[in-house]
Amino acid sequence: MQYVKNTIAKVFVDTVKNNPSKDFISYDGFTYTYNDLYKLVCIEADNLEKNYKVNNGDFIAIYGQNSLDWLVNFLALQMLGAKAILFNPHFKYPAMQKMIAKHQIKLVLYSDEHNDANFRETIELLAKEFNNQTVFKNIKTKREDNLKRLNSSCPNIEPYTDYNSVALVIFTSGSTGVQKGVMLSHYSVLNNAKQTADNMKWNKDDIFCVSVPFFHCFGLTTCILTSIIVAAKLCVINDFTSEKICRTVEMHKCTILNGVPTMFLAMIKKSWLNEFDLSSLKSGIIAGSPIYENDYIEICKTLPNFLLQPSYGQSETSPCISITSLNDSIEIKSKSVGKVIEGVQIRIRSVINKELLGINQIGEIEVKGYNVMKAYLNDKIETASVLSNDNWLKTGDIGYIDNEGYLYIEGRKKNLIIRAGENISPLMIESAIKSFDASLEVVVLGVKSDVLQEEVVACIIDRQKDDELVLNLKEYLKNELESYAVPKYFLFFENVKRTAVGKIDLKDLYERVKIS
Repeated sequence: MQYVKNTIAKVFVDTVKNNPSKDFISYDGFTYTYNDLYKLVCIEADNLEKNYKVNNGDFIAIYGQNSLDWLVNFLALQMLGAKAILFNPHFKYPAMQKMIAKHQIKLVLYSDEHNDANFRETIELLAKEFNNQTVFKNIKTKREDNLKRLNSSCPNIEPYTDYNSVALVIFTSGSTGVQKGVMLSHYSVLNNAKQTADNMKWNKDDIFCVSVPFFHCFGLTTCILTSIIVAAKLCVINDFTSEKICRTVEMHKCTILNGVPTMFLAMIKKSWLNEFDLSSLKSGIIAGSPIYENDYIEICKTLPNFLLQPSYGQSETSPCISITSLNDSIEIKSKSVGKVIEGVQIRIRSVINKELLGINQIGEIEVKGYNVMKAYLNDKIETASVLSNDNWLKTGDIGYIDNEGYLYIEGRKKNLIIRAGENISPLMIESAIKSFDASLEVVVLGVKSDVLQEEVVACIIDRQKDDELVLNLKEYLKNELESYAVPKYFLFFENVKRTAVGKIDLKDLYERVKIS
C-alpha cells in the first residue's frame, strides 16, 4: 500500500482540482459539485478565521446531525488546521456540560436538522452556563444563502499541511461513565479510509447512501473520507429509517450502502422491501456490532447481488482493524471479520494470566499500527489503561485468529460473565439462542450473585413475556451449551432504548435488568 502523506484538507483540495464539476453531495433535494463544496468550505473557513478567531490547533466542536452544513464546517475546520471535536447530537445537557468544561471548548458549531425541542433546550442551557467562555454558532444555512455564496468570490484559503497532527476527536464511552475523546491524526484516518476503499474496490463512479452518523468513525472514515479519496458521490440523509434508506438508494441509484447489523436487519424484515428497486447496490460494509451467522446469511439471501463485507474496528483504530475480502465465501463472512489490514499488527493475550496466546486460542485482542489513536483527549489515566509505551492498544474485545489468519470476535472483555470461576461469552449464548429462533433479538448480561459471582440473564427484546418459549429454550440450550452457561433468568423487554445507529443501549438495559 502506498501511504497518504497529506492532510484531510490537502486531499480534499487535490480531489476538487481533479474533479471540479463532478457531483459530490446530494442533500435535501439539491446536489453540489466538488467545486461547489470547495467554495462553500473556503467561505466558511474565512468566516471562522476572521469572525470567530479560529486558528491552527484550536479544538472546535461540531454538534449536530448529518447535513450539508455539518460537512462544510468540518472541512472548513480542516482547512484551518483546527481539531474538530465531533459531538453526538443525542448527548444531553449533563454530558455536554461536563465535556465542554473539561476540554475548555471555545466554539460549538451546532445545527438542529430535526427541529428537536430537546436539542434546542440543551443549546439554550449550555449557552447560558458558558456565556463568558464558549460561543455557540448556529451553522444551519438556507438554500438561498448557499446559492448567494456560490455566486460570490471565493477567498484564498491555503490548506493545512501537518498530516501527523490531530485532525479530529471522536467520543466513545468510558469505564467511569464519562465520554472519552479519541484523538485521531490525519495520517491515521486518511490511510484507513484509503485502505478500506482499496479493499472494497470503490471508485469515482460509486454513489454512497450515507446511513451512518458523521460523528461516528464509521460515517466519517468509511463514508466521507473514502468518498473524497476516490472522488465518489455522497447521498446524505439524517433520518436512518428503512424507508428513507431504500427510497434514497432507488432515487439516486446508490452503489454503496454501509451500516450496522440492526439497520440491515430492519430493512430486510420490511414487507414492502421488494417495492423498491435496490438493484444498483454493489457493495457495503457491515460493522459497529456483532452480526450473527444466520442473520448475515439472511441479509445476503434477501440482497443476493450485494457484496456485504463484515469488518472489525473501533473509534480508537480509525476505525478499521480487519475486513473480509470480496472473494471470501459467505460461510467465512458469516463467521469471521476477515484478515487484519496492511500496516496493522494484532496479537491475542490471555485475560487470565496475561500471556500471549497462539492460533485458535481465545483472549483479548491487542492492536498496533498507523491506525491507532494518539491518546484520549485530556485523559492520561484512561490513555495509560489501554495504550502501552510501545503503542499496543488493548481493544477490550475478546477473539482469536485461525490458522489462515482470519479473525473471530467472541465479545467484549468487560461483558464477559464470570460464574463460579468460568469465563462465559455472552455472544456465544446469544448465538445459541438465535440458532433456536433466528427472529429473536436477544442480549445476554451478567448480574451479581452472592455465591457464584454472576448469574446469566437472557434479555428477549421487543417481545411480550412467553413462558412456553422460555421452557423450550431452556430445553434446547441444555444440548447447545455447557450447563454453567445456560441462562438462569429469561427476561422480556419492550420499548428498549437504542443509540443513534440503532444499537441497544446496554447501560440502560442493565439498569432495567437490575430492577426486574
